Amino acid sequence: MEVTCGIRVARSRLFPAGLVVVALISAFTVARAACPAGQFGANCTGTCHCASGGSVCDTETGNCSSGGCVTGWEGSNCQIACPAGQFGLNCTGTCHCASGDSVCDTETGNCSSGGCIAGWEGSNCQTACQAGQFGLGCNGTCHCASGDSVCDTETGNCSSGGCISGWEGSNSCPSGQFGLGCNGTCHCASGGSVCDTETGNCSSGGCSAGWEGSNCQTGTGFLQ
Repeated sequence: MEVTCGIRVARSRLFPAGLVVVALISAFTVARAACPAGQFGANCTGTCHCASGGSVCDTETGNCSSGGCVTGWEGSNCQIACPAGQFGLNCTGTCHCASGDSVCDTETGNCSSGGCIAGWEGSNCQTACQAGQFGLGCNGTCHCASGDSVCDTETGNCSSGGCISGWEGSNSCPSGQFGLGCNGTCHCASGGSVCDTETGNCSSGGCSAGWEGSNCQTGTGFLQ
């Protein structure tokens, strides 16, 4: 009598002992769970910086399928922070912080300390001084003979034409002088303090002896 030995498996089926059988009771597929929206990379440790939100961020690379990067970031997968001195979308904004680039927010351009450099104002120092103004906080007033367009918004220097009458250098004319280059001499009876530095007109007291006219620049030829 010939006896055939076998291996008992599910439902009592017999398989020859000489045949190697791999019985798969259940099929398992090992798959890594997708990163949550807004994260990417190995172990989902990368943070997405997509302007259109985490839903457009590739969970493997961090690349944004649409919309580009949020402000303050650049690069193919928006993982490069703006360099010092730059900010905003695609890092195209230029910082104007008086305390240097290190205090400039790479997203907004706001200066955390020190305010704006001369010639700029606004919450993020992106508004140039208006025509006719200059300096820190745009508190300086231009005095250019050729108009505000030739006035440097940082320094107040006039690129052409010099100063208007009554001004020289960075100051108004000294007491007792007036006009272009402060070359006029005041002749006010009440002294230089009442003499208009632009016109030479005397606000009170009239002209000193020997002078007449609206600005006391016409000699009478004799002393009264």
